[in-house]
Amino acid sequence: VREIGRSYADVTPVARAREGQRPEDISAWSLDAKLENIFDVLTHPRLSFEYAFGSGDANRRLVTTTINGNAPHTPDRNFLYFGYIDTGYVVSPRLSNLQMLRLGLALSPLEFTKRYKKSLELGANYYNFHKHKKEGGISDFRANRNLGSLGEEIDVYANWKVVSDIFLNLNYGRFYPSNSYGDKSARDFFLVSVNFQF
Repeated sequence: VREIGRSYADVTPVARAREGQRPEDISAWSLDAKLENIFDVLTHPRLSFEYAFGSGDANRRLVTTTINGNAPHTPDRNFLYFGYIDTGYVVSPRLSNLQMLRLGLALSPLEFTKRYKKSLELGANYYNFHKHKKEGGISDFRANRNLGSLGEEIDVYANWKVVSDIFLNLNYGRFYPSNSYGDKSARDFFLVSVNFQF
């Protein structure tokens, strides 16, 4: 995805007039590439590899808004977007000033049974995060140090079709921050959800 155009560093007319701002160039881009292979054996393991990239701007601390975002009189290279991309459960950073590597494995462990062969899916994902521009910010304001590596995360999940119209989902993730974070303690996420279709 390529973003081009022109915009003001500050959206308020008063600030633009006070600082004599003129429209500045927008030059940002992103990439999401994924490879997946389903093995034709019992449990049908699914192995996936994904790389995602969203450009960043070294002089931009706020990446989720145009207010107080880009520094005046400089091109805006931060990828600012609508939409969703899976970047994990815990940190779930936006694809702005971010590089992400994901390795995933999923399988259907009850496939050897007739009745339940497609009722349960187990999976795990490993994420590794880096900044594009180490001086710039990301969507998680707690990454307050100018370093490139952000940390890694491991997520596991179980999706169970209990009966024909009831689904149970269990999700757990743990994020291990790098030195980019002042607080390096691991963070956890746990979610249980039940879906009823009618």
